[in-house]
Amino acid sequence: MKLATGRGLISALAVSGATAALVPLDPPAARFVRRNGGTFDSFNRVLSENHTTYATFATPAVFYAAGLIAGDSYLKRTGLLAAEAWVDADLTNIAFRSATRRLRPVDVP
Repeated sequence: MKLATGRGLISALAVSGATAALVPLDPPAARFVRRNGGTFDSFNRVLSENHTTYATFATPAVFYAAGLIAGDSYLKRTGLLAAEAWVDADLTNIAFRSATRRLRPVDVP
């Protein structure tokens, strides 16, 4: 509601403007990445889907474990809330992928 009352309008316009400015750059960037796919092999190995999923899942677990060890209930709740946010985002992602049946970038020739 902040945006409807005018607060945050400049920030929203700045993000929207930057996004709109980057949209035309997508086709040339995609061609570059497709032509030079081998350049990104090591990057893709390090940041593979499994590695990023593990890191995303480990972060709330580390917060919760640190809260258990330190006896800090706030830190434990932070870990639980982060895990809940991850599950919510993942369920939303699954729902949208199922609804749209969009091809994954790796499936595009």
